Amino acid sequence: NYAIGRNNPAVLRVGGGELWDEALRAVFIDWNENANENNSQKYHVVSGAAGTVSAAGGWLASGGLSGTNGMRMFGLGIDQVLHIEMVLPSGKHVRFGPTEWEKQPGKMYAVTTKVTGYCNEGDLSDEDLWDWQ
Repeated sequence: NYAIGRNNPAVLRVGGGELWDEALRAVFIDWNENANENNSQKYHVVSGAAGTVSAAGGWLASGGLSGTNGMRMFGLGIDQVLHIEMVLPSGKHVRFGPTEWEKQPGKMYAVTTKVTGYCNEGDLSDEDLWDWQ
């Protein structure tokens, strides 16, 4: 699992065009503020400061400087990416991301040593039928 390999206990999946406002409300209000025995941990999202900015668009492409508390305590936004998923102009659905990394002394994050890509051969309209090969 990518998240466990990077010592991240949780993953937030955002889509193209999804605004930070939606992602931040999901974590802060729906999860952190409604803690119970099933979700006793609280999470911090490395995000932009404006809720009107796209979470997976230009903010991420420009490195992802965080406008939230702790600015660079948790690294840049791009440091948090576990994989990228997109539909190419040809209509092919692809996903790629780091699959091997190694910890180096003095570094905050492990250094990626291998990136692997996959193509979805399943039905795009039903995520349960996705078949990554």
